[in-house]
Amino acid sequence: MATTVEPKSVAVITVVDDDIYASIKKATGLIGELDISPESRVVIKPNLCSLASAKSGATTDVRVVEAVIRILREISPTCNITVVESDSHGRTAEEAFLRHGYVDLERKYDVKLVNLTKDQSIKVDELKGPPRIPIALPRTLISCDYFISIAKLKTHVFERISCVLKNQFGCIPQKQKAAFHPYLSQILLALNRLVRTDLCIIDGITAMEARGPTAGITRRTNLIIVGKDPVAVDSVASRIMGITPESVPHLKYAAKHHLGDIHNIEIFGERLS
Repeated sequence: MATTVEPKSVAVITVVDDDIYASIKKATGLIGELDISPESRVVIKPNLCSLASAKSGATTDVRVVEAVIRILREISPTCNITVVESDSHGRTAEEAFLRHGYVDLERKYDVKLVNLTKDQSIKVDELKGPPRIPIALPRTLISCDYFISIAKLKTHVFERISCVLKNQFGCIPQKQKAAFHPYLSQILLALNRLVRTDLCIIDGITAMEARGPTAGITRRTNLIIVGKDPVAVDSVASRIMGITPESVPHLKYAAKHHLGDIHNIEIFGERLS
């Protein structure tokens, strides 16, 4: 007898009157309980790939991260919360934290900001080449109990979309990440297996289309997309942007290797149409 597989839950919620907290609260309530204990070490990874503002559609809106922190504090006031990002060729993580308002969150909510490039890294795997590329991950990621990816709703000039799965690219501690680009689908699969996302959130308040992930056209969509399966969440985001999930190289590759589901999805909230 064939086993029935439960569909993956994804919530798509419209942000009304800029009440981001209420929208995320509603979305998380639709997808099931968040398993946060008093001692949980929670890591939040926003997309801070550039110094361009969230209003440009390139980076995660700090208000979304703040709303998530408030919800976490309601569930477990004593959980340990860390917000992370790594250096890139165009900016340091500290510059991104300061420019986008994360230093204020650190003071207001007693959260920790960590530059993954400066964190102690541990070799955890090796991407099977050729060439063979070692994968090292920062200790903060390896030791966390609950990982939250807060990505951006945007297109990508080469990969078609840049959402939750692609957000893991910023978990690589090296400042120069070009060596991984020719094997992007493989490295994203490896990263998403090594650091499994427990809660996936896509900030679509202001999105980006055309030549994303940093030089595209800004589009106001007022959406929050939330789920626990990164493949399912990215698939829904892809369809919202008018892109077939199977046409996204890293998304198709992740589904093929059973990281998540492209088709068996139950959507709550807004109708995709």
